[in-house]
Amino acid sequence: MQHCVGNCPIVQQTDTASQKTFESLKIDLFSKKWYLAYITFLDKNYTEAWKNYEVRNEGVWAVKPLREKPMWDGSPMPDKTILIAAEQGLGDNVMAARWLHLLKKHFKHVKYWCNPRIYDVMMHLKQPTEIIQSASDATNFDVWLPIMSIPQRLGLTNDDMMNDDPYLVVEPKKLEGTRKKIGICWAGSNNHQYNRY
Repeated sequence: MQHCVGNCPIVQQTDTASQKTFESLKIDLFSKKWYLAYITFLDKNYTEAWKNYEVRNEGVWAVKPLREKPMWDGSPMPDKTILIAAEQGLGDNVMAARWLHLLKKHFKHVKYWCNPRIYDVMMHLKQPTEIIQSASDATNFDVWLPIMSIPQRLGLTNDDMMNDDPYLVVEPKKLEGTRKKIGICWAGSNNHQYNRY
């Protein structure tokens, strides 16, 4: 998550994190909400954490084509189409794609507007989803949602967060007779101001 709060002492010692400590911080309300989100994530209280993390949507976040449509409130819309918008880092978007299939019981169509750099990966989702990669394709939808808001809107619990069912697949025929090189990158972006955290 890119809005890092690494300088906050209560983030570095989560065993003492509490609502009382949060309220005593001498900072603006928006920053307090950010800290509270991180405290609850570090405490692995995911239900509260995702709720608190919605604070990021209070700012001017969405690109113009999306702001013209309402953000999904979590209610079932079985005859409608939702557009899920990528946000934050590439790794966040790959991992969060595991929740896309859960939206299918709430909508007739689910579209995912992902970063073009992970388009080929997203085309291998186990549960087929319409993948788009440009603003010109982000049309014909009724409501939208940032991808990291899916857990909060669906009310996912801590147990749901521990689900390890595979959600990306590769066709076996593409692996036959070839040797594959696998690269693992465990790093953020050097261009991000909070990368050192």
